[in-house]
Amino acid sequence: MLKNGFSLVSGILLLTLMTGCASLVETQAIEQFAKAIENDDLKMLKHHSTMKFSKVALRNPSSMDDLKILKIPTGETTIVEVKDISENHKKVVVEVGESKKKLLYELKKV
Repeated sequence: MLKNGFSLVSGILLLTLMTGCASLVETQAIEQFAKAIENDDLKMLKHHSTMKFSKVALRNPSSMDDLKILKIPTGETTIVEVKDISENHKKVVVEVGESKKKLLYELKKV
């Protein structure tokens, strides 16, 4: 009986750790993107964006001023939901800052 309980707890712990690691990757990607916006770092923002987003939304230095108009909230991010669209594409809903404003990020592995 004790052996089965240990196996069950070990399995749950392993599943929890694997889920946490997956969320860690998404959290890091989102925080790096938000940090680049907060620091007005166009080079870093392009580095953490897809080529398509970089060419369309970040094509010139005044793009940072344009992004400020959007008032993208900064602060601590908490992942609310992760939806796998494909192996290389995820939609992630996060709550940001003290007001817990919800934002949708599309993450693509390139």
